[in-house]
Amino acid sequence: MLEQLGRRVTGRWGRPHLAATLAFFQLATSIRFQRDQSAEAQAFLQEQVQAVARRLFRPPWRTLLLRIVVDQFVRSAGRAVASSGLDRSFESVFQLPAESRRHLEALAPFIDWTAPGFYAAGEHVRGALEAGALIAQWVVIFALVPRGLQHQPEARAMIVDLLREGSEAHPPRPWLDTVCSIALDIVRHHRETDPELWGLLDNAVSRIVANYPVWHEHYRTSQFMPPRHRLRAAHGVGPHMAAREAAGLPIEAGPVWDVIVAKAAAGDVQFALDYLQEVRFVAWDFVQPRLALRLIHPVFGYDEASVQRELAGLLARIKALAAEDVRKVLESGAVPAEVAAMIQGWPVEEPSGERWYFSAWDLAYQLLLESEAARRSGVQIFSQVPRSKNVRSWLAWTAGLILNELAEEELFEVG
Repeated sequence: MLEQLGRRVTGRWGRPHLAATLAFFQLATSIRFQRDQSAEAQAFLQEQVQAVARRLFRPPWRTLLLRIVVDQFVRSAGRAVASSGLDRSFESVFQLPAESRRHLEALAPFIDWTAPGFYAAGEHVRGALEAGALIAQWVVIFALVPRGLQHQPEARAMIVDLLREGSEAHPPRPWLDTVCSIALDIVRHHRETDPELWGLLDNAVSRIVANYPVWHEHYRTSQFMPPRHRLRAAHGVGPHMAAREAAGLPIEAGPVWDVIVAKAAAGDVQFALDYLQEVRFVAWDFVQPRLALRLIHPVFGYDEASVQRELAGLLARIKALAAEDVRKVLESGAVPAEVAAMIQGWPVEEPSGERWYFSAWDLAYQLLLESEAARRSGVQIFSQVPRSKNVRSWLAWTAGLILNELAEEELFEVG
């Protein structure tokens, strides 16, 4: 099938067929990340991708197609960033002062997790975190997570230091959320139960959630280009609970759960609405509907109409994934009658873009762990950030580099 799709990516006069191209690369990606592949299968896949890259990006369509690729990525990335409340942070990294750019340049080589001396680069890790730009946070994430997944002691030591330092400040440091995300990605993959690390994580996330809106406004104003809106009141709770579940730790216990229960008992409507959005990610995007059903119990006591509508919508979405479990919850009488009535006939929505977002991170980590070429390209891509004028020029350069790697041919001049 892959070979047949590869033949269809171009039509008459070599004109690119975008639907066939998308289907080809989706299938190639799913095959690439299947476990226990034979060497023959990997060689065949590489051969097919190489041939398609060469076929697609030959003259006269090369420049036009690259522009389309970059346009699509800029638009989709912009929408994802805006939906997270970070509307201007994507572009801000290209306008940072020289000192912040120096930290990014110094840190970029450590995206190759085999590079030695990472712990000594703590100054640059903190400098990148404090830059207040989304792509600067990505550099830290790609430098730390693969090292953590490789069980490198210096990565764990860096994360522990940052979690402790970020949590002890009043309010917590603006970058604490990024460090929590890094640690949660690692513990979710390893099903980590280390009491010290989990103690720091529970404390960090509970402090962020408990300090709404103080920490959230602190985060907003710390950004180099502050976004218009604050992060949600329950920001970060969903990934935290999903990681606890993966590690086999109790869900209805611990500092984060205590904050959730306390805010629900106080009737905090804004928190409830934001919390249900976090649980929606757990159910729909992390694909853990049964965990989501456990998490929503504190919200059953709300009689506020807006909360009940959000709860009904969430239960309807979970029902599409775990109908029998939702039926049992409804029959238990725990759900308000008004909510149970609203669920009937509720339109089922498609999964959000978050599922793609989380999967993309996982795929990127796997590439960095397994492929020397991917590590080399990652270093080059993020080393280019301080030298680029804007997000479009950086993405165009990045796309050219990746396509050259795929084709194993100099299709584009990247210099």
